[in-house]
Amino acid sequence: MANVFHKERNDIMQAFDRFTAYIHEHPEKVLQRLGDGA
Repeated sequence: MANVFHKERNDIMQAFDRFTAYIHEHPEKVLQRLGDGA
């Protein structure tokens, strides 16, 4: 899971951790963005 924004493995892992934390903290916003309209 590498891309141009995260060159190092540690950067990728930190970004993934932030992403999953956001999902757990704001599930309603995530569902709205996915089109569920929760």
